[in-house]
Amino acid sequence: QKRSELSIGELPSSSVVGQVLALEGAAYLIRDNHGRELRIPHDENTRIDRPAHVGNHIQSWLDHHGRAVLIRNLDGDGR
Repeated sequence: QKRSELSIGELPSSSVVGQVLALEGAAYLIRDNHGRELRIPHDENTRIDRPAHVGNHIQSWLDHHGRAVLIRNLDGDGR
């Protein structure tokens, strides 16, 4: 089944950075640096370093279906 909401997977970049706008069950809704709102779906195979909350900035690496393989919280990592 092809899902139209996964059009982000067609982007040439393998990762996206953005600010979390909302948590939607098994997805983060983010606004990227270009002002686009993107839905980043994740599942039990996605590696998440620390759960992100609304307002946090994340970087997400995507597979060719647009599903997150790795999500890294860029805020408050203590470094």
